[in-house]
Amino acid sequence: MPVLTRQSDKVELLSDVPLFSELSKKELTALARISDEVGVREGAELVCEGKWGHQLAIILEGSAVVRRNGRKIAESGPGDVVGEIGLVTDRPANATVVMAEPSVVLALEPRAFRTVMAEMPSVATKILATVADRLASTDTKAT
Repeated sequence: MPVLTRQSDKVELLSDVPLFSELSKKELTALARISDEVGVREGAELVCEGKWGHQLAIILEGSAVVRRNGRKIAESGPGDVVGEIGLVTDRPANATVVMAEPSVVLALEPRAFRTVMAEMPSVATKILATVADRLASTDTKAT
């Protein structure tokens, strides 16, 4: 059963995600068009540490455990985004994300995501600025 029944539901959800909060409605609509609602089984790996990211996912229902070097570092739930760093920076994932229960996610596939960023450079600029701010904030907290 779909969680997001209309395109406008996807746009609204994306606008509430901090990674996309600076995007215009037109930019959000472009991302909503390329996103797919997907059911994910318990135990499924959405992101695997050290491997190239294959998707960005927003958890709609359910929860996930985030592990780095085999140790649990966080939990993710509805509204949380996973896989964004690898997708945006085109680097291997820095953690593994495993679904803790049957879940529903809104997934954005890399090729389509990069196409939107190429066609709308403002999307790339805004998202990269948000990711840079998050990374700088994380780095500051570690020192």
